[in-house]
Amino acid sequence: MTEEPAPARAVVTRRPTGPGPAARPARVPIPPGGEPERDPETVRALVHGQLRTGLAVVGLLAALLGPLPLAFRSVPQLGGDGRPVVVWAVLGVVVYPLFVLLGRWYVRRAELTERRFNDAGTRARDGSGTAG
Repeated sequence: MTEEPAPARAVVTRRPTGPGPAARPARVPIPPGGEPERDPETVRALVHGQLRTGLAVVGLLAALLGPLPLAFRSVPQLGGDGRPVVVWAVLGVVVYPLFVLLGRWYVRRAELTERRFNDAGTRARDGSGTAG
């Protein structure tokens, strides 16, 4: 068996014509004093709010999808022994829209929580945080 030589590497002698590194916008670092100092209680409230929302989604999924195997097993007409088509239809058609709806709800709640967090920081920075 003979080994074939590795192919020769191509040498590029032409300068690039597209936008190079100079044409890209530079990343500007945030100065140390640029981001307002956040109150630890406010940050803790943000984290707890998002944790609460995440746990609510997990709880809803467990409550809605957890009983499905029991329902499939207890009602033979649903697919316990004879009709796997019904099981696959429920799992393939009903479950995914539920995922989408819960996902949209989660994203909206998380954005609302972050918006409230940012608004609280803006009010504290402006000095108008006393009025509700």
